[in-house]
Amino acid sequence: MAREPDPRVELAELEKSLARGALAPGYVLRGPERYFRAQALERIERAAREARFELCPHQGRDKELDVPALLDDLCGGALFAAGRCVVIGSPEPLLKKDGPVARAILSFLEGRRGTVVLEADSLRSDLFVVKQLVAAGGAMLSFRKLYETPPPYDRDPDPLRAELVSWVVARARELGVKLSAEQALLLVAAKGNELHALEGELEVLRAGGVSESLARVERDVAAAPFRVAEDMVRGDVARALPGIETLFRGGMQKDGKRETSAAALLAILFSALRKTLRQALAGALELEAGADLERASAAAGVPGYPAAQQAFRAILAGRTAGALARMTGELALLERRTRSTSEVDANDLALLAARWGRRARVAGEIAR
Repeated sequence: MAREPDPRVELAELEKSLARGALAPGYVLRGPERYFRAQALERIERAAREARFELCPHQGRDKELDVPALLDDLCGGALFAAGRCVVIGSPEPLLKKDGPVARAILSFLEGRRGTVVLEADSLRSDLFVVKQLVAAGGAMLSFRKLYETPPPYDRDPDPLRAELVSWVVARARELGVKLSAEQALLLVAAKGNELHALEGELEVLRAGGVSESLARVERDVAAAPFRVAEDMVRGDVARALPGIETLFRGGMQKDGKRETSAAALLAILFSALRKTLRQALAGALELEAGADLERASAAAGVPGYPAAQQAFRAILAGRTAGALARMTGELALLERRTRSTSEVDANDLALLAARWGRRARVAGEIAR
C-alpha cells in the first residue's frame, strides 16, 4: 500500500501551481484533515477572486440545497465575471454518473467556464466525475491527519520528531510565538490531533504570554485521566508519560474544583484504567470468538460517539485478549500495593506505562 502524501507538501504544491497564475479546470480536496482542506480551499478561492471569477458555494448534504441554483451556476455563463468558481462541499450523493449534477459538472469542464471544486472528508478516486475532472487537467489533493508519533522504522523514536509536533513548532514560528518542541508536545497532549484547536491555542499564547498560558494548558492536560488510561492501555508511551506527569503535578478539575491529592488522583486513574481494560478485554474476547468490531464494541459497552469508538478500536488493534488479561492482573497487583504499607506514586504508573508500551511495540514488530 502506497504511503499517503504529506498534507503539508500537498498544500505547498498547490500554492506553487496557483502562484504561476493558472487555475486548474477543477480540484478535488479530500481527506480527514479539515484544517488543510480549508487552507487549500481558501487559496483556490483567493486565486479565483484575483482572476475575477464569481464564487458560487454549495453544500451537497445541506437539506436546503438549491439544486436548480447549483445547476445554473454550472451550466450558465458568468455575466459580469471572467468565469465561475463553483465549490461543492460533500458532493458524493450528487455525483451519480448519469445524474443532472454530474452531467452539469462535465459540461462545465468541457466549456472551460472556470474552476469547480469538490471538497469532502472522503471522496472515491474511482468515481466517474472525479476521473473525468482529473482527465480534464484538474488536480486531486488528499489531506490525511498528521502523524502523532515518530516514523515506525525509527529504532529509538523521539516523540519530539513527530509530524504533529513539528507542525506546531513551525506554525508557532509563523505566528511569532517562541515555542520549543517540548512545549509543542505539551500542547499536543492537551488538544490532541486537532489542528484548528492547536492553532487557536497558539493564538492564545501569542496574546497572553507563553509561560502563563502553557501553565494553564499543563493543568488542562491533567483534566482527562481517561485519556491517560487509554494512552497507557494502547501502549502509546509518548503520550502516556507526559499525561501521567501533568496529572500528578497539576491535578484535575472535579466538581468545579481542582483535585490535587495524590491519593485521590491515583484512585481516579486506577478506576479509569480498570474500566478501559475491562472494555478492551470484553471486546477482544468477542473478536476472538468471531464477532466483528461493531458487535465487540456493543458487547464491551463502549459509548457510540466517534472518539470513544476510535480509542477502543486502536487498543484492540494492538492487544490480544491474553495480553489484556495479563495487564489487568498487573494493574490489580499495583492497586493492591496502595492498600498496604507500600507507597505507589506517579513513577510506578510511568514504569507500568513503559512496560505496556514495550510489549505493544514488540508485538507490532512480530506482526510485521
